[in-house]
Amino acid sequence: MEGRVGRRSSRRAGGFLDRRWWAADWYESLRRRQRSRWNEAMGEDEAVTLAQDDEPDELYEDDVCICILDSHPLALGHSLIIPKCHFSSMEVTPPHVIAAMCSKVPFLSNAIMKATDCDAFNLVVNNGEAAGQVIFHTHFHIIPRRSGDKLWPTESFRRSSIEPNETSSLISCIKEQLDSSED
Repeated sequence: MEGRVGRRSSRRAGGFLDRRWWAADWYESLRRRQRSRWNEAMGEDEAVTLAQDDEPDELYEDDVCICILDSHPLALGHSLIIPKCHFSSMEVTPPHVIAAMCSKVPFLSNAIMKATDCDAFNLVVNNGEAAGQVIFHTHFHIIPRRSGDKLWPTESFRRSSIEPNETSSLISCIKEQLDSSED
């Protein structure tokens, strides 16, 4: 089955960037609403099925994945690429599913950027609770960006330096893990 483009939604994100989205009470509310929506979407067989709305937020669908607008976007056009079968994290998602999802990123992000008049996007995967994952079903976020939009509370992450001896030790440790996972 070839992919298909979904119907356009009338949902608007008006005024969202004026909100202080990182406020704790709003974030907890977001988590509850998003979990509720995803729980509704999970069928008994753990396959993702979308609620049959009059105007679904579906942008694209193929045999492996679906792309929908995020119900609580960080920016206009914020979308999610979701596998149709349930996988709680990247570690348990089969490589062919991840590859299928990734292969749709250029196609979907280009359309989203053109539709929202943006010049860039963030591709985000929150994998694990410590990384901010609140919906335990693998998914990618496509978040359209404009120069100077100041979407994140700080546009630069704190970086630390690493000593050359720490670098070689870390490389050795990671390579050891890679070698052991190939067996």
